Amino acid sequence: WPTRPAADVAPARKACGAVLAAFRPCLAKVFAFYAQRPSAFETEALGRHRPRPDVDRMQQSLHFGGWAGFCATFAVGDRLGADAVRGLFVDASPVAAADSLGGLALEEFVDAVLMAALRVAAAPGGGHAGVPGAAAL
Repeated sequence: WPTRPAADVAPARKACGAVLAAFRPCLAKVFAFYAQRPSAFETEALGRHRPRPDVDRMQQSLHFGGWAGFCATFAVGDRLGADAVRGLFVDASPVAAADSLGGLALEEFVDAVLMAALRVAAAPGGGHAGVPGAAAL
């Protein structure tokens, strides 16, 4: 994959801040269920997934397989398609070279979930009227 810019979800994150704050503990538990220990490549070469007090060291990195499992469990792919599932994962990562992403951190996972929700809202029949940021995706 080529180098690409990360998706800008800041406006949607700001608009949905209260909802994200309320659901953060739940999203952190979902993240922990699908995440795994970061690889040496992620911690050493990419400089990502440093130890942090709010995330168990063994559950700090959500690789694409975990993301795909999450999307299958919650029917994200059924609603948006496989290409969107892949795109959401890539767009949520700040790593510039898409072929060396590693796994998502907790905050990146929350952004991916937010982007998925906005894309579902913007899809036909999704009821996107009045959803901040949905039209941009």
